[in-house]
Parts: sequence; C-alpha cells; structure tokens
Amino acid sequence: MKKFLSFSAVILIFFVLADSSFAFTKKELKSMGDFLTPFVRFSLENFDVKADGDDDLLHLGDPANVYHLISFGIDYNVRYNHSLIKFCEDPDCKLNGLMTIDGKYIKETVKKFFDIDIENQTVTDEDMEITIEYDGKVYHFDGDVEGEDYSTVVEKATRNGKIITMLGTFYSYDKPFRKFEAAAKIHKYKGKNTFAILSLKTGEIIQ
Repeated sequence: MKKFLSFSAVILIFFVLADSSFAFTKKELKSMGDFLTPFVRFSLENFDVKADGDDDLLHLGDPANVYHLISFGIDYNVRYNHSLIKFCEDPDCKLNGLMTIDGKYIKETVKKFFDIDIENQTVTDEDMEITIEYDGKVYHFDGDVEGEDYSTVVEKATRNGKIITMLGTFYSYDKPFRKFEAAAKIHKYKGKNTFAILSLKTGEIIQ
C-alpha cells in the first residue's frame, strides 16, 4: 500500500530544511498551490497582511479592512466546511440572513490563513453595500458560495528562512487565468505546521 505525506508532514520538511538549499518537489509545489487556491476562488487578490503601505495593495492588517477577512472566513467555511453552516428557523433570525456560522470558526479560519487575530463584529463593504451581521455569537448571511472551478500551479518557489516566495498561474476551468506572485510564512497553527499568507499579487486576466 502506498503511503502519502500529509500536508502537515510536507510543511514539517520545510521546517527541517529551512536553512539548506534544495529544489522543492512536485508534491511540495502542489501543497503550495492547494493553499493558494481559496484566495483566488473567493476573489481576495492584491493584498498583504501589513497595517499600511504606500503601494496599491489592500492591507489586511489594517482594522479598517477586517470585512475582507471575515468575508473570506465565511466563504471558506461555506465551501470547505459546510457542516458548520446552520439555517435560521426563527423569523427574527431570518431578518439578518438565512444562514449562520459561529463566530469562533471565523476567527480560527482567519488565524490559520493570515495569522491575524480579529474580533468578531458586524462589518460592511461600503463599495458593494454588503453588511455581514454579527449578533454576539453567530454571523448571519445569505446565499451560497459556489465559486468558479479554480486551481493553482506553482511553477517556481524560493525560500528565505521560513518565508516562501511562489510564482505561478491560477487556472479557471483548466484554462490559464492570471499569473501571480505570493509570499507565505511557515508557522504552527493548533500544533500543526502550515502556511500563513503574507502577500498575493496577481497580473492581468490572461486572454
């Protein structure tokens, strides 16, 4: 029987070899691609996790941009952890959205992917005029999250200590969609080795 390395086991290799020079394997590059896919799937691009900066990136470390973190957390769990989503039965609950998710799962998702600690709160995207209500325990929202069929191919990766820089292509329905450059750090989350995103920059849509 073949034995395959888990995602955590692959990241453990990164820790052990953090100060050595080596080429990443195809399995390691695939793990990086799998980590990056949700960002393009949920339209979170051209950002970093800093609090500010002089460039055109969205700075997710700025508390004013917490909407994007909470929205990502909801979208991710709807897509990948659908059992956590509960439907409203009470009429008063339905006024704020037909579906709910416990705020603790949003905080955990944001911490895992961004290594940012957030406070659960009602947030509004002023540009889209969308509000996500938080009632003190759960978030309320409407609609499901299908997302296009995206995948990610990391074509080149380099490492400086625990920082991984990745270059590659996002694919939509198996067709090249955008080129990207991403940076992530290796860190521990709930005792397991994983990635936390530092920045993601994308190019123009490939025609």
